[in-house]
Amino acid sequence: MVNFMRKPHSTPFFLAMTLCAALSLLMTANAVFADDTAKAPADGNTAAPEEQAAATKEKGIQLIPFKGYDLDGKPLNLGDRIGKKPVLLVFWASWCPGCKAEVPKVNELARQYASRGMDFIGINIGENDTYKRAKLWASKHGVSYPNYFDATGMVGQMYRLQGVPTVVVADSKGYIRFYGHDVPEISEDIFQKLTAN
Repeated sequence: MVNFMRKPHSTPFFLAMTLCAALSLLMTANAVFADDTAKAPADGNTAAPEEQAAATKEKGIQLIPFKGYDLDGKPLNLGDRIGKKPVLLVFWASWCPGCKAEVPKVNELARQYASRGMDFIGINIGENDTYKRAKLWASKHGVSYPNYFDATGMVGQMYRLQGVPTVVVADSKGYIRFYGHDVPEISEDIFQKLTAN
């Protein structure tokens, strides 16, 4: 992961808010990816894992919509997808070595699940990058999914990025189920959970 900050922020309030937001996302995002064989928690909650996941789903954080044009000039509106199908977002930069390593993993997931209704969207963060460089990089590395160039950095700010690559996976209701710096493994079982209504 490569860390970056668009502007230097040193106020304790900003740092505390960023930490709280990141912890909140991480604590609620991994319900679908949790181990189904986990033991009952110490608080005595003996609900089945799928019931716990369902309860978390209703309290989860939803994707934040944005719209614009992809690197090929086609309209891209995340708001049209939220709540209709699972979505994987991958935030990247052309200068990030880890981002290059994630492309084959995301391409493979797209090959497996895009035709079955899951959307895959790359977002170049626009930090020390240009539209032209992002488009060339995506072409050179065989990126098979649409990509958005975040020229203003607004989308990255909305998702409180702390580095790249960052991967966000949401279920078909738009709830974030994974937020991290590596592409998660999505098994058939997990895909079914992501698409369940």
